[in-house]
Amino acid sequence: MAEVNRPSKALVEIINEVAISGAEKTLQEAQEAFGKINVANQGMPSPEHDLALLRLEEAKAGLTTAKGHLKFAESLAEHHKLCPDAGINLVEVFEDEDELRKAVLASFRFEVEVERDGTMTLRRLLRKTQAGIEAKELPNPIDASLKFHKLPNSLDWLKQSKTYAHMHWWREISATYGLTYFHGDRIEPLNNSFSQGYFRSAYPCYRSHEFSKLPRAAFVRSTGRLYAETPSRLYRAEITERKVVRDIVKYIDVVMGSYEETLRSVRTIPDLDGSSLFKPYLELIQADMPLMLGDCPIDLAGNKQGPLAKEFASSLERASADLFGLKLELSQVDMNEIYKRIGKYWQKLVAAPYTATTGSAYNSLRQACRRNDDAVEICATLIKGQFRFTVSRDGADWLVGQVFCPEESFYLDVVDDVRIEKPMHLIHRTASGHQVEEIGEVISVGPCKFLIGYANNQWPSY
Repeated sequence: MAEVNRPSKALVEIINEVAISGAEKTLQEAQEAFGKINVANQGMPSPEHDLALLRLEEAKAGLTTAKGHLKFAESLAEHHKLCPDAGINLVEVFEDEDELRKAVLASFRFEVEVERDGTMTLRRLLRKTQAGIEAKELPNPIDASLKFHKLPNSLDWLKQSKTYAHMHWWREISATYGLTYFHGDRIEPLNNSFSQGYFRSAYPCYRSHEFSKLPRAAFVRSTGRLYAETPSRLYRAEITERKVVRDIVKYIDVVMGSYEETLRSVRTIPDLDGSSLFKPYLELIQADMPLMLGDCPIDLAGNKQGPLAKEFASSLERASADLFGLKLELSQVDMNEIYKRIGKYWQKLVAAPYTATTGSAYNSLRQACRRNDDAVEICATLIKGQFRFTVSRDGADWLVGQVFCPEESFYLDVVDDVRIEKPMHLIHRTASGHQVEEIGEVISVGPCKFLIGYANNQWPSY
């Protein structure tokens, strides 16, 4: 998930504008109300007089508290000036708590391991904080009958088409749905140290760029509230100094004198208590605290799910949705049936005019088919709607390719115009890095997709 650039404001400025000005206004109103009652009652005791006096005292106490908050904010700014990892200076501004709640949820990620057959297993709950990525091991609530649906390798070229750009394929077993990260990699072991009471430390190599890191502090404009990750343990900067004597050397083994040098070092200590000023981020997702603390397993079917559990259940539902009704062919498909299904698309493909965007493989196919239709051989695969074809020249295969047409688009009499998609590239990981391999050109004729390439290219295994 991409980081969002939100407006920020100095904490001291926020305290002045919200707390101090508000407290001063409240005090002024209380003083005016008390003065009016004094004039009306000529200083005589009365219930109205006592209530106005109480409100005046509360307003004075409120201003004193606000000034204390301002002093604390100034202290946090000083600590931040001494060390960037300590204190708080700038605070990110959110319009309402719903916007901040979404930012809190974006810092979480469920980690689900996907087997080759699509079976899913929940491994842990990850979270990105100022300290890095932390994790909590969770029990697996996913039913084995729920499968993660991906395209087979033989159709992974469909991702080059705009129609299927959102699909996921087996060649890369990694996908993110909302707050859930599905992958097929080996789970790395966790170490035994605890950085917080409910999260165990995790290695920071788990696609950290997909997480949104929480801001050090946040201000919600609609409520006037300030939030931080752990308000009771804000960091302060502590400076230590020590003096050392340095020798002045002019010649080898001859000390010509000495001088005194002061060495300064800064360390951060999490012992500032800002609970009276800030609220914890996790207060916004209280319904998920039992899950995060491990007090109860995820209830995917329950009616009282918190926002984290709801998002996880929703991402499982999206990940297991059928891919445009992909089915297997139950019997052999002869040439007549193939022509009935996709013949109109093929005719349109071959008859399309040459343009500036027509690739060399596509143009070679057009010319070969116009000269001799018998040069083309086509057959159906085990996947319904997928076909393979070859074009022979001089007794040898020259062009090869694939066709995919959704079942609901078979037998059309009128088809849309030809649209040339971008060329298909596959990226294979090798010991020395990444190797890019071009295998063909992707052409769309309405809902029917064609992959056209030369026979000497390497192709994905069918």
